Amino acid sequence: MTKDKSENGVSLWRFRREVTLGTVVQLAALVIVLVAAWTSLKEELTYIRFELNQLVQTQTKLQDDVQRISEEGREHACRIKELEEETETAETYLGTE
Repeated sequence: MTKDKSENGVSLWRFRREVTLGTVVQLAALVIVLVAAWTSLKEELTYIRFELNQLVQTQTKLQDDVQRISEEGREHACRIKELEEETETAETYLGTE
């Protein structure tokens, strides 16, 4: 761009239609930066997706383990109740109470 003065003294901006080596280098640098940023973002998204999949698998396994432990706890509680009843029956039969 150049600044020219018109006949009445008002300055006018004119656009020069030329491509310089500096302009080409700046454009190439911009393209390289954009491609590098895009590649980096794709890698980050891939890594995040991988970690999310691992978290979902771990959560599923944890839920299964909690459910299994809960069921085992109920079974143990029932077994303890049965043993207490058997003990009470035996004590009543032996007359130790």
